[in-house]
Amino acid sequence: MDNKVRNNTGLLGKKELIDGFVANQRVLDIILLELRGTTYNGPLQCYLVIGEHGIGKTMLLWRIKYAIEDDLELSNLIVPVIFKEEQYFLGDLETLWNYVASQIECFPLPEKKDTAYSVEILFEKANEESAYYKLEKMLKERSKKVILFIENLDAFFRKIGKNGQQRLREVLSTSRDIRIIGSATSLFNEVSNYHLPFYEYLKVIQLKGLNRKEAEHMYAKTIEPSLKSKKEEQIPKRYSARIEALRRLTKGNPRLMGYMYQSMQNGSNNGVDDIFLLLDLLTLRYKTEMEQMPYQQQRVIDYIAGRLDAVAVKDIVHGTGMESKYISSILSTLRKNKAVDKIETDSKNHLYRIHDFLFNMWYNLRYGNMADAAALIRFCEVWIGIKDQDGDTEEAISSESTIIQFPGLNNLRNLKSANPNGFYKSGEVQVAIDKELQNISNQRFDDPYMAVVYATLIIDQGYFECPCHLLTAHEDKIAFVMDGTNEADKQKLVRELISFFIKLLTKNQYNWAMQLFAKGKETFRVWLRPIYFACLRLLKEEYPTDVLKSAPALDSTIQEILEEIKRA
Repeated sequence: MDNKVRNNTGLLGKKELIDGFVANQRVLDIILLELRGTTYNGPLQCYLVIGEHGIGKTMLLWRIKYAIEDDLELSNLIVPVIFKEEQYFLGDLETLWNYVASQIECFPLPEKKDTAYSVEILFEKANEESAYYKLEKMLKERSKKVILFIENLDAFFRKIGKNGQQRLREVLSTSRDIRIIGSATSLFNEVSNYHLPFYEYLKVIQLKGLNRKEAEHMYAKTIEPSLKSKKEEQIPKRYSARIEALRRLTKGNPRLMGYMYQSMQNGSNNGVDDIFLLLDLLTLRYKTEMEQMPYQQQRVIDYIAGRLDAVAVKDIVHGTGMESKYISSILSTLRKNKAVDKIETDSKNHLYRIHDFLFNMWYNLRYGNMADAAALIRFCEVWIGIKDQDGDTEEAISSESTIIQFPGLNNLRNLKSANPNGFYKSGEVQVAIDKELQNISNQRFDDPYMAVVYATLIIDQGYFECPCHLLTAHEDKIAFVMDGTNEADKQKLVRELISFFIKLLTKNQYNWAMQLFAKGKETFRVWLRPIYFACLRLLKEEYPTDVLKSAPALDSTIQEILEEIKRA
């Protein structure tokens, strides 16, 4: 998609828009089915399409318009009229009716129809009611119905006020020929307030992000439109894990996915580069949002957004120095503005997190915790790659390890073979095993990857304290690699760390895992955040609050980890 129209879907040509319509096909089919079912039998349904910025609201409205125009039955009866979100002239019902009437005039009257009213009405005193009756008469004379596609319907409702909303509701309730399909980023007061005219009047359609198949299909159409169909099917597989990682972190937002596909096309080599480019493109938007906030709100947002996990009020008090009563008031406002989400806990100490997870990532990237954001996208890309490898995670994560031999490992195997049932024939065997485990714990490797592999293989032998000590002893060397610039080495190391922790957890060694996550600067927790939260869920009775701190964008990954632990 051309960058010039990426944020202006309505500027796309008809063919380009239809070709790029990947998501929401089912929603389109349902609406068209309902339109066909009520075309002649009754009034058309009014809809409100809601979804975040970039989710495809505008594209859906235009796609419905084109579908009506291309359908012989519907086009003979229905005239679709689109009001773009930039049409600021639309501020009252009189203007609305007059504009729609100007569009209906393009359709010729049937023969022998008297058009005298058209001249006469022009000399009447201009007002909303006469403009409406003029439109109704034009529709009836031409045997037409009209659907008004109004973007940012919430803004239009605020412009016309409660009286205008009441009048519009009366028109839609009595007219069989005028209907509305509007869009908004979320449900708003004018449609959710019991005391207002449009309460539960519009049929709400919540748009969702791309699923995995749709994201890969969009990639093929966006990045390589000139490829033959055979190659087109191969391209998504080449970047499958990378695309899926980005999809999860963006909640499948088509516009944001499009930005990152452009990054791939420009030669980026991994998901970390992709997400950094995306966040850089969002800088102007996010800076504007921050700068429009009052200073005290900025202080609270600064603290919450600087962490990828949810925080409590007491944390914000400690981090900002502000009094808790002021913070609670600010949080209430931020929640109303959909800047912050509240997570209920079993106590009064509820948690708060940034509503827009990408804003959360952007803030970490721009203001100090770049490593956290990079580690998260890296983990997701590696994890999904593991899951995709032959559909067998256990085989995928251990295949590389099993070809590497270590002297201490062979000694342990030999000692265990003397006691196949775990019962030692003499104290000498136990002493020998303990000594070997101590030697392994004290061993040091120049390459931390080898240390992680070794520790993972020791877990396979049924020992846990020794490999955990070995991993802890190499934490600084692991950090040196993770802080470096070689992304391939980082992914290789993360892959083996995943293997280590998954095997540890499949052996029900939750507490050993939690000790590692709590060590030092909590670096293992940063590198393996989804596994950390999977571990918390396994220990949720011990950590009833901490388990709630993960971002919703990580839920599917955490669930996959839990399923893998259970399966193994």
